Amino acid sequence: MNDNTQHSDDISENDMQRHVDLWRERLDQINDALSASVGAFKGSWQSEAAALRDSNAHFQQRLPAFNLQLEGLKECEDIQCEAFYINDYTQLRNDIEMHLQSFDRFRQNFME
Repeated sequence: MNDNTQHSDDISENDMQRHVDLWRERLDQINDALSASVGAFKGSWQSEAAALRDSNAHFQQRLPAFNLQLEGLKECEDIQCEAFYINDYTQLRNDIEMHLQSFDRFRQNFME
């Protein structure tokens, strides 16, 4: 990363890292909630709970890899390089937010 963009990129990197940490915590909470209650569901709700658990496990595996990938952002020296990492982050954020919304809807309807 060049010196001219150091400050603004540090903020973005810090924000990305903070989000990864928050997502990891939330995914752990979801895993605990689903593991504790997945046997209580019947029929299609059990299938939906299992699908959410599988999706959650997928993101729990994906976050450490993304965290390592963020290290590459520190080596960027141009906007095109930075855009690659920002695009990956944006896609991951969108995917995780959709998963979190799906879990929240499921929890509101069937776990409370």
